[in-house]
Amino acid sequence: MKNEQLIVPTIKQKQNFNYDREQSLEILKMNNTELMSRLKKITKGYFEYHWNPYYSYPKVHQELYKQDNSLITDLLFQLHVVSLDVDQAHAHFIIESLDDNGFLTLSDKEYCKQLHINNNQWQHILHELQKLEPTGVFAKNSLDSICIQLEQDFQTFALQILLNDQNALLNQDYSSLAKKYHTTIDEIYDAIDVIREQSPFPAAQYNSTTEELIIPDLEISIHDGKIQVRSVDIARETLKDFSFQISQDPILKDYFHHASILMEDITKRNKTLLFVMNEIIKIQEHHFLFGSPLKVCQMQDIAINLGINISTVSRCVSHKYYLFQDKIFSIKDLFRKPTLLEKNKNIINMLKNIIIYENKKAPYSDYELFLLLKREGFQISRRTIAKYREEANIPNSFKRKQLYDN
Repeated sequence: MKNEQLIVPTIKQKQNFNYDREQSLEILKMNNTELMSRLKKITKGYFEYHWNPYYSYPKVHQELYKQDNSLITDLLFQLHVVSLDVDQAHAHFIIESLDDNGFLTLSDKEYCKQLHINNNQWQHILHELQKLEPTGVFAKNSLDSICIQLEQDFQTFALQILLNDQNALLNQDYSSLAKKYHTTIDEIYDAIDVIREQSPFPAAQYNSTTEELIIPDLEISIHDGKIQVRSVDIARETLKDFSFQISQDPILKDYFHHASILMEDITKRNKTLLFVMNEIIKIQEHHFLFGSPLKVCQMQDIAINLGINISTVSRCVSHKYYLFQDKIFSIKDLFRKPTLLEKNKNIINMLKNIIIYENKKAPYSDYELFLLLKREGFQISRRTIAKYREEANIPNSFKRKQLYDN
């Protein structure tokens, strides 16, 4: 029997492996704009004059690569990928009328006059536009924005207190609130915590004045009814024309050696990015082919489908961009979370069953529903009961009793 010697890596080999792995992960996180900056540093500016981020796109004007980070641009993008029951011209006018906080700049009456619509039509349009993100835009002020956030989060109890009991909230008169709503002080505290969690200025994350130069990481095109995607390898396309100069200059040889090591990691990064992007495109195929609304797609779905770690997916898509129909889009915009109904069908079905068999003379309160669901093994917060109830179109206990009595 032949003896085989076990090869044990040295400390130096382990260090090199860990360093190479960390560098590969770092490169995976970078977008093409960051990669170009890294490659420039390695070559010490020798190729500065020749760098051209638009090398592969002679037909596309450079201005198309300026990524506008404003709220207005984001809302207009969402308008074209989300299905809303609004007139596009009306929506564009309202979006472009918002201030930097995402708040309306005209009164209801003035909007009706400008759009030639009545108040009912205006309220319908406003309700539709308020479905866009960040939640809380298209409000009149901060208080109105918080109310919108509470309403869309199905926080009915917290919203009711905020609208009707502001003096009691300011005076911290929680005992009278508990007495008024026939509930406990703890539930009042829960409602107050929910109110405090909302953002009075939900559009604060945006900068309405700056534009960022973006080099796309991928190019997506449609040919003969099929979606094609290719990576944009700026490093290889930029350096491939300098082989003669490099071979004649020992200093450039050294620089190019380091650049070549980086390019190997970039090649791995591009293959991984294509691997992930192709899976995303499978899910969002109709969005690219027909402009349909985005389907539910989350990072964990992609990770499971491909058999890779979710952290790899996150590194791949974060701060990465693709070119499609001469416009730049963020890859992360292709993800969509499921609605409450899509995500929690089992909980909502159980809730409906409980309501069917409840005592018609004494319907369950939200707190009682919370206890019953908890007894059935559903680990949920008691303040989220209203979310599930509203999503299932189930009125609160007071309204249900009125319906039963009739």
